[in-house]
Amino acid sequence: MSIFPGTFTLKTYLQDNLINNSAVTVDDVNRADIIYDPSIPNIQGQMTRRRPITHEKLVRVPLPPIIQQQHHEIVLSMDFFFVNGNIFFHTKSHKVNFISVQSCTSRSIGTIIAGLKLI
Repeated sequence: MSIFPGTFTLKTYLQDNLINNSAVTVDDVNRADIIYDPSIPNIQGQMTRRRPITHEKLVRVPLPPIIQQQHHEIVLSMDFFFVNGNIFFHTKSHKVNFISVQSCTSRSIGTIIAGLKLI
C-alpha cells in the first residue's frame, strides 16, 4: 500500500478486505472526501502540466500620419523593475501615454538599445 493511496484505490482495498481489522468503510471514505476534499499529495502526483496556449504574433501597425506630425518629438521615460527576481524594462511616453514592458536578461546599455528598437 502506498503512503497516500487514491480514493479509488482505498475504496478497492476496503471492499476487498485487503486492510485487516479496519473499522473504516467505503461510506466513510466518501464522507471524508466530501468533508476534507481529496488528498493533496495524491492529486499533485497525478497532475500533469498542459501545454500553454500560444498566441499569434502581433503585426506592428504604423503610426497614423496625423499623430506622427503632431508628436514628432516624444519624451520617453524608462526604468528597470524586478518581479520574483526577473528583470523587466519599462518605458512610458509622456504625451502619447504609451506604456511598454519587456522582459530582459540584464541591465546593460545593449539591453536598453535592443529594448528601444522593439518599441
